[in-house]
Amino acid sequence: LSEDANIRNRQIHFMWSAKEAVFKLYGTEVPFKDIVAHSLDLQEGGRILFTVKNQHQHPVHYSFFEDFCFCIAL
Repeated sequence: LSEDANIRNRQIHFMWSAKEAVFKLYGTEVPFKDIVAHSLDLQEGGRILFTVKNQHQHPVHYSFFEDFCFCIAL
């Protein structure tokens, strides 16, 4: 995570939203700790790859709107 508080806050919003989106693909079978982002290089919107249990990969598409982060996992 970034040392800059504003960037760190944005990264935390993204991680929570993205992990929640991936979690919903699996239901309650996957703990958040088993969902790992490949990068935290965030823009205003884009796609970041996540790995679940070191096996399955899922792209997460995201977009920021003011203080909110919207994510869709595929």
